[in-house]
Amino acid sequence: MIKENSVSTRGHIRRRIKAAGALVAAALVVAACGSSTASESTAEAQTSGGTVTWAVESEPTTLNPQLNGGAAAKHILRNAFDSYLFKNGDGEYEPWLASEYSQSEDGKTITLTLRDDVTFSNDEKLDADAVVANFDVLTSDDYGNSGQAGIASLESYRAVDDQTVEFTLAQPDALFLDYLSGLGSAPLAHASLESEKLESGGTEIYGTGPFVLDSWNQGQDIKFSKRDGYAWAPEELATQDGEAYLDSVTYQILAENSTRTGALSSNQVDAISGIPAVDVSLFDGQEGFVYEKGQAVGSPYSLYLNVSRPGLEEKDVREAIRQGIDLDALLDSVYHGQVDRAWSSISPGTPYYDESLENSVPYDVDNANDLLDNAGWDERDSQGYRVKDGERLTVRAVSAAPYVRDNRDILLQAIGASLKNDLDIEFVFEAVDLGTEEERAEANAYEVFDNSYNSSDPAASYDVLYSSDPARGYIARGKFDDSTIDDLLDKGRYTTDLEQREEVYTELQSYISEQAYQIPLYIPTDTVAHTDKVDGLVFDPSSGFVWSAYTVSVNN
Repeated sequence: MIKENSVSTRGHIRRRIKAAGALVAAALVVAACGSSTASESTAEAQTSGGTVTWAVESEPTTLNPQLNGGAAAKHILRNAFDSYLFKNGDGEYEPWLASEYSQSEDGKTITLTLRDDVTFSNDEKLDADAVVANFDVLTSDDYGNSGQAGIASLESYRAVDDQTVEFTLAQPDALFLDYLSGLGSAPLAHASLESEKLESGGTEIYGTGPFVLDSWNQGQDIKFSKRDGYAWAPEELATQDGEAYLDSVTYQILAENSTRTGALSSNQVDAISGIPAVDVSLFDGQEGFVYEKGQAVGSPYSLYLNVSRPGLEEKDVREAIRQGIDLDALLDSVYHGQVDRAWSSISPGTPYYDESLENSVPYDVDNANDLLDNAGWDERDSQGYRVKDGERLTVRAVSAAPYVRDNRDILLQAIGASLKNDLDIEFVFEAVDLGTEEERAEANAYEVFDNSYNSSDPAASYDVLYSSDPARGYIARGKFDDSTIDDLLDKGRYTTDLEQREEVYTELQSYISEQAYQIPLYIPTDTVAHTDKVDGLVFDPSSGFVWSAYTVSVNN
C-alpha cells in the first residue's frame, strides 16, 4: 500500500456535515420493557459529579479499540476512544473529530478536515500526522485490525496540511465512511502506537475520549476517570459543558448472571449489563430500578452451516436441519419472550432488511425427516443416530468461550437435544478457549459457526461472513465459496447508488434463505438495569447498543 500519493482534489462535492440538532433521547428508539421507560431527561436536567459502578458479563479481550471487534465491549471502549465521524440513526455522518469531509464525484477520494482543538489523554495533539501514523499501523500486514474489511479498498492516504488528510480508494466503497465512524479506526496517540502494550491495551493506550483509563485489573475491574477539558463530542450526544458528568466509572467483571443481578438488587453496584430473561422481572417496573434495552442491527445471532463438511454440502440436509428445529418454542423456553425471532440474514433496523422473509420457514419435522431419508441418511447406528455410507451425521458447534453470552450455550444445547430427539442427528456444542477455537477453525473441525455481527451497514456483516475473499471474509466459516454471493457482495458494496444497493441486498437475503446457508435464531439485544439514581443512559443510534458512560449522571 502506498503511504503517500499526490491526488487532485478537483471536482469534490464539498459539504459541511450538519448535526440533527435533536436531543438523542428523541432520536433513539429504545425498547423499554414493562412499565419502565428509557431516560427522558435532557442535558440541562443532569448534574455533574459522582461515580457509577457497572457490572458487566464479559471482559474485553483487549482494550485497544482498533483490535477489539466484540460488540459487548463497545460501550466500555467508547469511554476513552472517539472516531472521526459520528453515524446517526438515519445513516448520516455528522461531525466528531473531523469537522467536515468531502467526497469526489466518483466516490474514490475522501478528505477529512480535523478539528484543531482535539488532544489525546497524554496531551499529544490530534493532527494529520497522527492520523497518518495510525493508518500506517492499521494497514500493516501483522496488525489484526478488527475493522479490516472497511479498508479493503484503501489505496493510499496522505497529510495535505496539518489538519487535512486525504484518502484514495481503488473503487467507491460504502464501508469506508462507516469505518471512519467506528472503533476500528479510533485514533491512538503516537506514544501508544509505539508501546509494547499496543495489542493488549492498557493505561498506555491513549485516546481522545471523555474518560481516561486509570487501571485494568484483568478478571476483576476496569476503572476510568473523567477527563478535564473534553469538548468535542458529537452534537447529538454532547453534555451541557462538553465534559462527562461522572467523576469516574468502574466496570466490574461479574460473569455469573446471578451474581450480577444479586449485586444490583442489593445496591452493591449501580448498573448491570446482560440481564438474563428470567431476571428481567426483578427490575422491570420495580420501584427503585429501571430496565432498558436496545435491539442490535447487523446480522442476527445465527448458525452458519459449514458446507464443506459431510452432509452439509447437501442443500436438503441443511433445509432439514432448519425445518426440524422448533425455534419458537426453544426461544420462549430460554428467553421467556424477551427476544424476537430472526428470519433473515440481517436484522430488522439494518438498512435494506426484507420483512417479506418473516414467517417463511416452517417447523415441519415430518418433512425434515423425509428430506434426510431422501438424501441417503436413512440408516441408524447403534446409538440411534443417522448414518450414510457408515459415517454418522454429526454437527459440531465450536464457540470461543469469551464470546458465549446471553444464555447462548443453553440455547445451543436445547437445539442439540431437539435435533437428536426429532431428527436423530448428533449435535455437539463445545465452548473452548480462543486458541483452541482458532485451531479448530483452521483445521476445519466443525460443522456450525455461531455468530452475531453488529454493523450499521449490511455490507460489513455480509462481507466478513460470506465473502470467499479471505481478506474480506475473515470469519466466513461457512466455506460457501459461492460466486452468486460474491457477485452480489461487490454490487452492494462498491457503489453509491442507493436503489441498486436495496435491490442487491433484497436479492441476497432471498438467495441465502433459499440455499439454507444460515439459520437465523434471534435478534440480539443490549440490556441494562440500573438504580433510579442513574440517569442519561442512551443507546448508539446506529448499532442499538449502549453508547458509553459519557451521557450518564447520578442523582444522589
